[in-house]
Amino acid sequence: MGAAVRPRDGDVLVHAREHSRGETAAGTVVAAKSTSLTALGGSISVVFVRLFVVGTVLTLVAAALLAVTASGRLRDRWTDAGVRYLGIALVPLSGVFLVMFVISAGDQYFRYQGFMMVFVTVLGAVGLAIAADKLDARAPTGTGRVLVLILLLVLAPVAAIGYHSSPYMYQPTSHVPASQLNGYAASFDHRQADIEFTGLRGGPQRYVDYYYGTQYSRFSFDFPGYEDGTSSATFANASYDEAYGETRYLAITQATFEREVLLYDGFRYSRAGFSRLETTPDVNRVRSSDGFRLYYVRATDPEDD
Repeated sequence: MGAAVRPRDGDVLVHAREHSRGETAAGTVVAAKSTSLTALGGSISVVFVRLFVVGTVLTLVAAALLAVTASGRLRDRWTDAGVRYLGIALVPLSGVFLVMFVISAGDQYFRYQGFMMVFVTVLGAVGLAIAADKLDARAPTGTGRVLVLILLLVLAPVAAIGYHSSPYMYQPTSHVPASQLNGYAASFDHRQADIEFTGLRGGPQRYVDYYYGTQYSRFSFDFPGYEDGTSSATFANASYDEAYGETRYLAITQATFEREVLLYDGFRYSRAGFSRLETTPDVNRVRSSDGFRLYYVRATDPEDD
């Protein structure tokens, strides 16, 4: 796996569309994600422009068209009726969106906004077509169409590169190198059955599913440390004995190191924490292969104190 590239301003988009857990309000989720984005060197304003600039332009055009229609200045009877119909359809949708936002009912606002943009896009297209005709009537023939075409040529690429998955968004590859699979497989073969595994941002769930089979590992086999992760504070201070009070296996892959240190610049798991794995008493590397390391984190015996 190649080295990860540290994100530049706005290169990391943080999803505000994740499900809230418990009673966490959507505003709290967005605030937390915004803080993380800023800490990584990103910018909320840049993210907004990249995600919503095209929608904002179409919304302004649609709003102008609705205003012209409401004032009775749209001469085409059929166009007038269609615009009014779509405008009225947006009223209940906008109302529901505002109510859901005010009462913080979940955090799936992008779904409602995306549905509303279907109507806005149609109105925006009609507005641009009418604007082109108006410009052609007042300027040399073709001027309006050329200007609208230039606008679309500018907006289309901006909208396209915001699609999932886009150059703006870090998406880890789903490919797992054979060296990692072999490292975990060997560790499972030679582990002590009563010692739990742990890792960064979660346990070895994916590798357990691969090695033992998904159905068996999830429903029949109680693998020790299946989803257990090591917190950033525990990792930074190497306070494993204090956090666990029992012996653990800690698995680290090269991909994990590159993601945390090179991509996220040690935001949660720092380079110093990785270095302490090699110098902390009672933390011993018991397996090392290409892209995989396994540490035996021994709990301190009270009699040793």
